[in-house]
Amino acid sequence: MLAASSSMTFAAEDSSIVPQSSFFAGIGVSQNRINFNNQQTWAVGTTVAPATSNTPPIDGTAGGGTRVYLPAQNSTAPSVQLGYFARFKDSDMLWGAKFNYSYLGATSTVTNQLIPQTGGYNNGNGYTTFTGNYVVRSYQQSIMNQISLTPFIGQAYSKGYFYAGAGPSISQVKTNINGITGFADLFGIPSNISGALQTYSATQWVVGGSATVGGTYYLDKSFFLDLNYSYTQTKNTTANWAGPWSKRGIWSPGGFNAVEYTGTNTGNSSGNVGAQAITLTLNKSF
Repeated sequence: MLAASSSMTFAAEDSSIVPQSSFFAGIGVSQNRINFNNQQTWAVGTTVAPATSNTPPIDGTAGGGTRVYLPAQNSTAPSVQLGYFARFKDSDMLWGAKFNYSYLGATSTVTNQLIPQTGGYNNGNGYTTFTGNYVVRSYQQSIMNQISLTPFIGQAYSKGYFYAGAGPSISQVKTNINGITGFADLFGIPSNISGALQTYSATQWVVGGSATVGGTYYLDKSFFLDLNYSYTQTKNTTANWAGPWSKRGIWSPGGFNAVEYTGTNTGNSSGNVGAQAITLTLNKSF
């Protein structure tokens, strides 16, 4: 009876084509749904103009912020993974970890985004308050590269294993402020204060977290398919942008003032990015 039992156990183990342990590498494709969450932007502008024979010097500032609503994006992306797994001794349970890389290349855009402004200026005759807006012709948030490292545990069966895990991620995100102009309601109508359109860009790597569930199916003892669902989210982060501007002259009720106005635009944009992905890869065990 003992010999028969040993023989049956050996046969059951031998019928499984899932190795006891293995390094693996795979390549495939993912379908992604990307949300740009908690997006906020803030900006402040400064203005100075020298005194002339007819006008006193001018200096002013205005600032404000707003929430930005960016539409979700769909992205089909290439995916690469590297990993290792091993069964626990005398068990179909296993543990492992895998590194995953995807190029998402997704951008969400809103046009003619308004950033409300309040402030004032001093022209030597007192302080005058005003309201206005920055107008951003194209406000964009992007996620480019995404990398995750996911420890997992799983349950093997004869042709593969099911698994679940979670771990850290890092994502490359980018903010584009394309064509920004500052307008102020100085004389009852919006006046272009900052002149020609300005464009700013900021790119950074942001840490986050990723969770996944999936399953594998071995085509033979060397190759297997891996199908999984994952959710990855970056932490809230802030991108800063800034630059100078200059403009000659401004229209007023008294006519055109040809003074050279100069100043700065300074701002930041914040939020996080969440990406849901269904990924299919073809992998080789080593």
